[in-house]
Amino acid sequence: MTSTNGMQQTIRPSAEGDRLELLSPTAMPRAASFLWNRSMLVHVNCRGFVTARHMQPEPSRYSYAPLLEQETFMQPEQPHYGNHPGRFVYLRDDESGAITSVPYEPVRQVPDEFVFSVGRSDVEWRTTSNGISACLRLSLPVDDVVELWSLEIENRDDRTRSLSAFPSFSIGYMSWMNQGALYRDDLGGIVATCVTPYQKLADLEKILKLRDLTFLLHDQPPVAWETCRERFEGEGGSHSPDALRAEELGNGTAQYESPIAALQYKLVLEPGESRRLRFLFGPARNDDEIRAVRSRYFDSNDSFARAGIEYDRFLQIGQGCISIETPDAELDAFVNHWLNRQVYYHGTSNRLTTDPQTRNYLQDAMGMAYVDALMTRDMFVRALGQQRSDGQVHAQTCRASSGHRHMPCPSRPAGSSVSAGRWSVDYWCHGSKPGGSASD
Repeated sequence: MTSTNGMQQTIRPSAEGDRLELLSPTAMPRAASFLWNRSMLVHVNCRGFVTARHMQPEPSRYSYAPLLEQETFMQPEQPHYGNHPGRFVYLRDDESGAITSVPYEPVRQVPDEFVFSVGRSDVEWRTTSNGISACLRLSLPVDDVVELWSLEIENRDDRTRSLSAFPSFSIGYMSWMNQGALYRDDLGGIVATCVTPYQKLADLEKILKLRDLTFLLHDQPPVAWETCRERFEGEGGSHSPDALRAEELGNGTAQYESPIAALQYKLVLEPGESRRLRFLFGPARNDDEIRAVRSRYFDSNDSFARAGIEYDRFLQIGQGCISIETPDAELDAFVNHWLNRQVYYHGTSNRLTTDPQTRNYLQDAMGMAYVDALMTRDMFVRALGQQRSDGQVHAQTCRASSGHRHMPCPSRPAGSSVSAGRWSVDYWCHGSKPGGSASD
């Protein structure tokens, strides 16, 4: 595929078709991918914006906008803005003071080389600017609610370079009741705290069970940090933060202020030398959960990489039973690597909602027939078991919106059997007679 001017390649697939690479941060600014596991969904934009949700049991945030947000489901192609939540790394040349950012936001300086590389089980950015290359990679574990980030910076110049790297992960406006953040040396990272807003005392018990902490843990200690977003950005904003003008960050604490998780690493790299850093970003209920996450992924040298391998195996379960080989290589790649992945996500996650629309639930069930036929059967039994003989769907689970309460689907007339052992249905539309057609 070529760019609009036909002069430069914009997208390139891998030879096997299981990766796609975008070579410009501006040609398709809404290009994105997503990763999910049994408990969370992360929507990743090519420019570095990220939207994430986890289940507890309803969808919840751990990285917020800088202002009060309306609760809504995850938008597939939502618009972005300058301070949209994201995962960024500022790079500063400590000799010249020049600042760039990886992947592209918030500085928006087009790098000499840019690759947004989307795989089935990971997302990666590779950039090069002024002789310094950076590789930023995201993966997930199978079960835990945590983002696994790695950053590798390499000096491709022919001289020694002195740099500062500032991983900067958005936390945002967490709560109007209480919010703050500080660096926790005992936990090895920044921890932001809040109290989810409530107005009835009866709700307090439920609120106290939520994951209201957001953490950014590191595998190597930084030289400095900042946890208050306003002090970090100052008058320059996220595009040119005031805090980056000083030699080191201010080690500030956010007290009833919107937090940010910003760390600083000073790097002196010889020609050809590189440095790798790893981070864990996610929510927790308490300090013990944070310690457990740190131990699980940082205590062993290979645990971080092993989590990525296990996650890839988790996605391979959804490979499905269809594989095609045609003269159209792009169609082959779409069906063999990406269509089954989308079906597997919908069928196993219920689109990250505890109350899916019945229409979505049934069509996702049909898609799972190509991945796990037994799950398809169970989903149909569940949906039809909540349907009355007149075609209405009960409003407890699999609830549809008012505009989709009646829809063509297998109907369960009075007297039909829907049980764990066996079931039978007549395929006729709501309002028709048994054996009739939709037009009866």
